[in-house]
Amino acid sequence: MKRVEMTSYETTSKSFEWKLPAQFNYGGDVVDAWAIGTIRKRRKTPI
Repeated sequence: MKRVEMTSYETTSKSFEWKLPAQFNYGGDVVDAWAIGTIRKRRKTPI
């Protein structure tokens, strides 16, 4: 993520944009990855 010098919260918040791919599945990309990490921690062995 690019670091930005913020001089005004209002200006920064108005110009802020999320940069997400067109095909982004939060459930598949984030939640599944979290669940796999949780399972690995409990098992203490790689899946």
